[in-house]
Order: sequence, then structure tokens, then C-alpha cells
Amino acid sequence: MDESRRPAKGDIFTPPVVVRPPTRGARPYRRVEIYGRLVGKAYDEADVSEFIRRAGVDDPDLDDPDLVGWRGGDRTVWSAEPAPHPGEAPTGPVGSASEETASERTASEETVSGDTAGGNTAPEEPATAPEPAE
Repeated sequence: MDESRRPAKGDIFTPPVVVRPPTRGARPYRRVEIYGRLVGKAYDEADVSEFIRRAGVDDPDLDDPDLVGWRGGDRTVWSAEPAPHPGEAPTGPVGSASEETASERTASEETVSGDTAGGNTAPEEPATAPEPAE
């Protein structure tokens, strides 16, 4: 980058290209801004490179922090879903047999801890599933 365009030492520096955090949903994407102007949605690194090429950089280096600022994860992060914590098994898909409702978890935790709310050992009725939004 041209040193004359860089702010004085100690100032906050924002690279010309900013890649925003991934969105949630079935097909997550990242918004790409160049000099503060939204230029499009990137679904992978190739899309980011293409936006930068269109802005005039022939061979963009996506790892150059003076060119690209990655927000919400580096260039390998393309999903907003949180990663499981170390030592924690990943959860199955929605509706799988391994998924339990909040009331089932509460009932099993009470049984394990010995807290039966005044001697009542009958498990709570499972909660009904919410109606889908229309």
C-alpha cells in the first residue's frame, strides 16, 4: 500500500477492503466493503478476490492486513454457526434422536442432582413444539 495514504503512527487503521462477519442461514455469506462502500456478497474467498480485482488490484493477497480486514473470523470462516467447545460432542441435526427438549434436560438434571422438588419424582410433561411461523 502507498505509505502516503497510511495514517500517522498511533492512528487507527482500517484497510481499504473490509469483509464483514458471516450471516446466519441456509447459505451464509459475508458482505464486502471497499473504502466503506458495499460492493457485494461473498460466498467464498474467490468472490472476495473478484471484488478486489474489479476495484483494480490484479493479484490480491487476501492475507495482507494492509489490504483486507476480516471481521468475525479469518478467510477460512464462512459460517456463523459456533464451533463446539473442546471436549464437547457436536449436536446432531434438528429432530435427531440425540436431541432432547429443555424439559427433558431439566428432568434428567434434577434426577442426577437428587433435587426432586419436595419429593415429587414424576418427570415433567415434555413441552409441545411451537407452531411454525407463517
